Parts: sequence; C-alpha cells; structure tokens
Amino acid sequence: MRELKIKQLKRTKLTMLFVLHDDDYDFEPCITELNKKNTVLSMTSTFELRRMKAMKRVCEQTIDRIIAEIHGEQDGE
Repeated sequence: MRELKIKQLKRTKLTMLFVLHDDDYDFEPCITELNKKNTVLSMTSTFELRRMKAMKRVCEQTIDRIIAEIHGEQDGE
C-alpha cells in the first residue's frame, strides 16, 4: 500500500487544512479540510484539481496564440 504524506497547511480554531500527496504518482495534491474531530468538511479531489489545471493550461495556450497572431499581424503591416 502506498503511503500518503500529510502536510499541515493551515490551522485555525475551527478547521485544519491538509495536503495529501502520493509520491508514486504525479498527482496534484488533494486538499482536505477537517474539523477538530477530524471529520472531513470538504475535499477537493485529485481529478478536480487536474481538471482545473488542464483548463488553466488551455486558457494560457489560447491567450498565447492570440498574442502571437496579433504580433504576426503587426509584423505583416
């Protein structure tokens, strides 16, 4: 069984935020919010984080392409 590293990010009176990271795979961290009784309040799954990262990458590539097209039009004038 793979070991998950737990890193405490932030501690407040009500909640603690932890990052779970699996070294065997190149996954994005899974952020889990726990209350004082260690009950999971919310969890952002690895899949959701990877999807958000992919969407960000697509947006960045689109912006880069638009900038390149603008520079290409300016060079052609």
